[in-house]
Amino acid sequence: KESATALTSHLVALWRWFIDQRQLTSWSSLSRADVQAWVAARQAADIKASTIRAGLSLFKACIREAIAQEITVSADVLRINAPEQPKPLPRYLSEDEMRRLEQTVVEPTTDGSLTDKLQRAWFFTLSLTGLRGAELLNLRVGDIDFATQRLIVYAGKNRQDRVVYLSPLLTTALVDYLAVRPETPDDHLWIKPSGSRLARHNIKYRLHRWGATCNVHVTPHRLRHTFATRLVNAGLPLPSVAKLLGHRSLDMTQHYARLYEQTVHNQFDEAMTHIEGIVSLDWPRSTPIPAPLSEQICDSV
Repeated sequence: KESATALTSHLVALWRWFIDQRQLTSWSSLSRADVQAWVAARQAADIKASTIRAGLSLFKACIREAIAQEITVSADVLRINAPEQPKPLPRYLSEDEMRRLEQTVVEPTTDGSLTDKLQRAWFFTLSLTGLRGAELLNLRVGDIDFATQRLIVYAGKNRQDRVVYLSPLLTTALVDYLAVRPETPDDHLWIKPSGSRLARHNIKYRLHRWGATCNVHVTPHRLRHTFATRLVNAGLPLPSVAKLLGHRSLDMTQHYARLYEQTVHNQFDEAMTHIEGIVSLDWPRSTPIPAPLSEQICDSV
């Protein structure tokens, strides 16, 4: 219902603009120039490119549906190109932030309670596999294969199954949790002490509390970006990173290569600071600079 209301609102606003600003009278009178004018007006109003692209995509879907219903409308309006969208670097946590966050997560999980072991297990599953939030919540007990140290992710975002691998730390966290997991006919992996499933708002709330404690802004997707950045910085080839993250193409994974370039730049700056620091230790020189040879000859005469 909420989605239908939102879509209707967007479409009403869009068509009202065509009627008011372009004097649109029928489907057949809609032209490519009208759509280009709408895009230009949105850009002039400093609307974000991503918002314009989303509105244009919705508009094109509406036009395709009209054509499918044999309504007379020019297919030329579908040839409008969306404005280029800037590609910001993925936001990830620095190693220092990640260490502070991990320490915050581990410290309160020493009493052995089910809640602590549950929270520690799902946190490390997010941070050490790069799973999306929805993929995490969709895991079943049978998706874990300790014999091969693998975790099967079924029907991810792109409806593609994939495999991620269990590190020793993650394996320990999962084994500790499964040893105290409540007995229930529900095969979902994450079960709270009450017997109900872990929910999205539980993860959001807990991450917010952990982040506030160690002054780190963290979300499930930022953990995913951090995991990918760590892999790239460690030298894992981009095709392997893409496979672990469930990307459909390397174009999405290339963003992390850009982050790697920035890491190299930062490492270069640190190295040059060290090198220049060595040089500056002997500047100015502690011993007199020898006089030119001509002056030495005059002094000897």
